[in-house]
This record gives sequence, C-alpha cells and structure tokens, in this order.
Amino acid sequence: MKRIYLFICAVLAVCSLSAQDLYVRGAHNNWAADANSKMTQTEPGIYTISGITLTGAFKIADANWSATANWGAPAGSSTLVVPGISFTVECSSNPANLTVEKNMECELITLNTNDSTLLIIEREQPPTDVAGPALWPAQAVVVSPLPAQVKVLSMNNSLIHYENEWQDDMFNRIAQAMQKDASWTAHTNLGKTLDYHYEEGEGLTPAGTPSARMLVRTEAWTHIILQEQTAKPRTNFAGWRQSVIRWVEYIRQNCPNPNAVIILPMNWAYNTDPFAEFNAAFLKNYRDLAQELGVVICPVGLAYELAYEGGVDVLKDWFKDDRHPTQRATYMGACLEYATIFGEDPTTITWRPATLTDAQAEQMRACAKNAWQTYKQTVDQITGCVHYELRLTYTDGLSVETLTADSYTADGVALTDGTLCMTERGTVTVQAAYGSQTYTATALCDTAVTQVVEIDVVDLEEGVYSQDFNSIGVVTRSTADAKGMKYRSDLPFGWRIDRNLSGPRLVGSYFHAADTLMYLGGVSLASNAYNGTWNWGADDSEDRAVGGLTTGVDNGTRGINIMLAARNSTAGDMTIEVAYDIEKYRSGNNSAGFTVQLYYSPDGVNWTSAGSNFESSWAADAATQGFAEVPAETRHVSAQLPVTVKAEQPVFLAWNISVSSGTNCAGAQGLALDNVTITTQPSTLGISLPSGEGTGVGSSALKYIRAGHVMIRHNGVDYTALGLPIE
Repeated sequence: MKRIYLFICAVLAVCSLSAQDLYVRGAHNNWAADANSKMTQTEPGIYTISGITLTGAFKIADANWSATANWGAPAGSSTLVVPGISFTVECSSNPANLTVEKNMECELITLNTNDSTLLIIEREQPPTDVAGPALWPAQAVVVSPLPAQVKVLSMNNSLIHYENEWQDDMFNRIAQAMQKDASWTAHTNLGKTLDYHYEEGEGLTPAGTPSARMLVRTEAWTHIILQEQTAKPRTNFAGWRQSVIRWVEYIRQNCPNPNAVIILPMNWAYNTDPFAEFNAAFLKNYRDLAQELGVVICPVGLAYELAYEGGVDVLKDWFKDDRHPTQRATYMGACLEYATIFGEDPTTITWRPATLTDAQAEQMRACAKNAWQTYKQTVDQITGCVHYELRLTYTDGLSVETLTADSYTADGVALTDGTLCMTERGTVTVQAAYGSQTYTATALCDTAVTQVVEIDVVDLEEGVYSQDFNSIGVVTRSTADAKGMKYRSDLPFGWRIDRNLSGPRLVGSYFHAADTLMYLGGVSLASNAYNGTWNWGADDSEDRAVGGLTTGVDNGTRGINIMLAARNSTAGDMTIEVAYDIEKYRSGNNSAGFTVQLYYSPDGVNWTSAGSNFESSWAADAATQGFAEVPAETRHVSAQLPVTVKAEQPVFLAWNISVSSGTNCAGAQGLALDNVTITTQPSTLGISLPSGEGTGVGSSALKYIRAGHVMIRHNGVDYTALGLPIE
C-alpha cells in the first residue's frame, strides 16, 4: 500500500499545477517573475493574462523554473508562436524558448496545461486614417538592354547562403555553364534582417570586412538582391516595407549604377506552419511591395507553394530543418534567380550539383519554370513593361485596396490595362484618371552604368601638402565684368566643388560634385552677380581662390561645398593639421550672415563637422556689393582635425559656404577658400597591420578604401572587393 501511495503522489507532483503561480517570463521583462507578468488560473489547468507586450523570446514558468512548471517549445519543432493559432508546448526542465516575430501587444495569452497548448490573441490596432489614392509604382526604372556583364550583389541571411547550401555559388556555376558573363557576390549575416545589414554602417565592420552599404558603393552592380529574415515579410509587413524603402533610396543615391535592378526573393513558410495559408500571406505582401516600389520579385516562395499544391513532397525534400533549404531547393532558387535576371526558361539550364540526380535536377528546374511563368512582375525588366495600379492608401503609405481607374495614359497616349511598355530611353509621365482627379507617376527607361568612375586622390605622406589654387588660371580682360565671366576653370588634382540646390548647410556626395568652376571674376561685383561656383581673383591676377555665391531665386544655388579627396598613404596612423584662408570678395546684406564650416568624412558621403575651431562666420553687411580691391578681407584658420586617419584609409574634407541660419540664401557674401596646407605626422597610437593568406572580402588581409572603393592589400598586391588583382 505504501508504494502505491508514493506513486500517486509523484504523479500529482508532475501534473497538478493548482497550487503554483505561473508567469510569462521573457525578453519583455528581463525574464522576471513579477506581478505584472503573473497569470490567472481561470479554471483547472487554464491560465490567462491580458495586456502583455511580447518582444521576442519567452516562456511560461513559475518563479523557480521548476521542471514541473516550465513551459516552452518542444525539441526539434518550430519555436514561433503565431497569434490566433494554437501552439503545442511542452513542460520539462529546460524546453526551448518560445518566440514571436515582432513586438506584439497581446489581448490575451492562454495556457492550457490539460492539452499542452498555448494561444495568443493579438490586440487589434486602431485604424489608420485613409490618405487617398496613389498611382503605383510612383517611380519605375526599366533597364534596357541587359548589360553584357551581369554583376549581382545580395544582402542576405541563411536562406541564400547557409552551411553547404550556397545559392550564390550555384548561380555562378549555372551562369558559367550557360556561357554568361555573370557573377554573384553574397554579403551574408546569418539570422539577420535587412535593417541589420543597413546598420553595419558606411565603412568596415568591426570584423574588418566591408559593410553592406560600403559594398553597394564599390561596384556598378547590375542587380542587387535584398533578402529579408524568414518570417518578417509576413508578420511585420510595415517594418519590412520601411527596410526595403530605405535600401532602395540608398541604392538609387549611392550605387555607381543608380539603375541597378533591385530584386526581392520571396520567402516561404516553415514546414511546421500552416503552409498554404502562410505562403499566401507572403505572396500578397511581396506583390504589394513590388507594386508600390517597382522592384522585381524572384518568386521562390511561390515555387514552394506551387510544388506543394502539385503533390511534390516539399515539406520533406526541400527543408533540411524547419526553414532552411536543402541542396535541391537551393538549386531550384538559383535556377529561378537565373530565369528572373536573364529572362530565359530555367529548364534549359545544363548544370546541376553533383549531389542531385538528373531526375531531381530536372524536377527542380521544372518547379522554377512553373513559378517564373506564373508570377506577373510589376516591372518586367525582360519585356520593358510596367504594370500600374491605382491604390487607396493609408496615411502611413500602406495599401487599403485596389481602385478601378477610369483611364490610364502615358504622356497623353492611352494605355491598355494600365500597362506601359518602354522601348526608347527617356522619362514618361503616367496618369490615372479617377473621378474628377488625376494621379501621376513616372517611368524611366535607361541603360545600366557598367563602370565605376575612379577619382583623383591626393596622397598624404608625412610632411606638408599645400594648394593655393593659382593653377586654375585667369584670362586677360580689358574691362571687369560686374556680373562675372562664364569661364570653365578646372580644379586641381583631387579637388571638387558641389553647387548645392537643395538647401543651406548641407554637404553632398563628393562623387556627384564637379571638377570645374562656372564663373571667373572678383572685382567690383554687382549685387546680381551670377550665383554658382567661382574662380575668384583680381583682374589678370594669377593669385586665385575658389568659392561661390548663393541666391534666393528658384532652382538657384543654396550652398557651396569645396571638397578634397585625400588618403593616408603611409604604413601607420596619422594626425592632420589643416590651415587655410577664407577670403571675402563681395559684401552681402543677408541678416543671418554667412559661415564657412569645415567637415570631414571617411567615404565622401557621410560628413561630420570639424567643430568650432574650423568655423568662420561673418555678420551681415550694410549692402550687397563688390569691392574695388580684392580680397577685401582675409581670415586665417589653423587647427588639428579631430580624427586619426589609419594607414591606407581615405579622408575627405569639405568646406561648406552657407547662410549662417535659416533658409533665405539671398543677399549673399562672396566667400572663397585659399592657401590650404595640410600638415601630417604619425599618430602616437601607431598601427598593427594584420596578416593572412586570403585575398577575398572575408580574409584577414589588410582592407582599406581607395577612391571610395573597397581595396584589399596582401603581399604587396592590391585587390578589389571581388578578389580581382589590380594591375
């Protein structure tokens, strides 16, 4: 009798939770068992809580993490809890963490210990205000023809490049077998989002490898692939959308080929998910984003779903775990990317991995073809056609529904089914009539920029570099021109000037700046002298300076940026002292006055103020007028730049000439830069050069930037970011 009694007590200890308190413990509360996370037992074995906001991983457990009260994900199964769908949990000494894909406000969390299930009901968010109709895509880019050399860059995670399943490598082998001049470079961050890729910054990562944004700027990529983290495009559409928008804007502004075709590979459901339901959500969200932004979709997730519907044992053969593709699924994805980029039937592909049989490879190519033919692209780069839709949108930019436009026209010519096909280079305005209103969008047909334009860079060695700008020259004139003389003056090696039209106190990209000046003059300038960039100096004088004039007229100059691209060409860190003169060639009555501020940058794109030591300000003058003798005033500046420049690294300088405050740029003073000297000396920190045998981006060889591009030096040889030697 005693043994039976003990056995019964043991069973009760494992299964009965009526006397124990349970808490929702996780990343949202630093895994605490606190009063705000305590669940209520509403009936035997049923525990609930309201008002919790989950932020990632969590479990349900007592205060002591007891083996009899520690609920999590079963071993070997998915950990993702989807709101509204019952999830099977297990109670053990250390189950896996449960997860949610986004910050989730929970209306109700229910744990049923009787059947080991967990159910989360997400709180409905208040409706977003409707903004009105919008014509999508607002801006579309059609590239014609496809360049002879295809250069692909991907920002991706483990869905593309994982363990031995490398879709990028398979694509390269397929392209070679099909006699294409094509290469795919993968930038992989396992398990990470597109936001993570973006937040790596503009330069090298802490590991010493080029960041994703840095790689975008290194090459005239023809195609850029943006692959998002597994479930995010389905579970957090708004966040994913913002990530893609940020990347699209960055690529258009910073890639040497601004017309790069941007591709989003469609993700797929886990094999533990409601497969068809979740794949349908993926398809809808990818279609919506492609329609809004005009990007291309590689319909990988659609291929998974179509094969599943057709009876292929996708859930077993295509998954190596709950989400990652096997060799055969990776091959299918590579075939589909090939078809998407080249517009060729993937069943004609001749290469296959040695790990697949001919029959398996043939099946994968057929699945790729099915998805490729089924999916209709918003911007079809192969045919040059753009499909437009009028959407009713919320104030946050998301789509409410598709509207039926009364008519579509392109530069006044009617479109059939809202589809514009472009055959000639140029920009076309598309209009959709709806009721009494007309909504517009633009489409650009252009070629791809295939070469990176190298820039001149001044090598800074230990000692002094000087520039007085006298080499920009002067022409002999018999009489002074009060408005200025239109004359092309070439800037010295490494120098550029930016005539900013957007607004004052803004420093643009060095790579978009000009290497010539617009006007020449300086004596007795008129109040209506030309706005723009100037070769300043007295008539016939060889003593020259570089600057400009701003204005308040429409589409006129709002700021001047005088820029220098330099590089530490020594083997050690260096500090830099910068000295220069700011000269005044015209007075200006703008009440805000004018300021010249020095900025510095590691890449010529992202700028930091050098501080008050490099700030020169002038108060407003009584009138806007020239001087009979110039320069009328000179101020000398000299200080140490607040940055240490590492060996073989660049440093960009920019002198910004702008109104000191506000946005009124009229009544400008004529200011100029002259007599620049840069004194360098070794930093006391020194430098330790890494060593290594590799020459690729991921090797331990020395990595640096030259002329805004990634370079790798090893054993005295320079390589590009793609591992190609520079002769």
